[in-house]
Amino acid sequence: MTNKLYRSRNGIIFGVCRGIGETFDLSVFWIRVGFIVAFAITLFFPTGLIYIILALLLKLEPIESNLNRPRDVIFDGVEDSPRKIGPRQLKAKFDSLEDRIRRMESHVTDKAYDWDKRLNTD
Repeated sequence: MTNKLYRSRNGIIFGVCRGIGETFDLSVFWIRVGFIVAFAITLFFPTGLIYIILALLLKLEPIESNLNRPRDVIFDGVEDSPRKIGPRQLKAKFDSLEDRIRRMESHVTDKAYDWDKRLNTD
């Protein structure tokens, strides 16, 4: 997926194992099994400590936008009505809206935005 290591947004606990799997193109299942076995053998130290440090240090995976992807045409012509929209086009429209909402949420929940808002209030 990417060359940079991120925590996945779709992970089970903190997304560390899924982020490692997606970055290095490995099976997430086997990475999780490896962490669990190492955790059981070492009894938290150092495996659990490493996992917590990775969860704290790694940034969340950036949200992928639909700006560079080709969009499905919702209405091909004047004769098309909303009743004739196919399920694929409807899903594409809602996916586009969901991506826009995620980008807005990531902007508003960003720590820099919060600090700017706190420091620049008049």
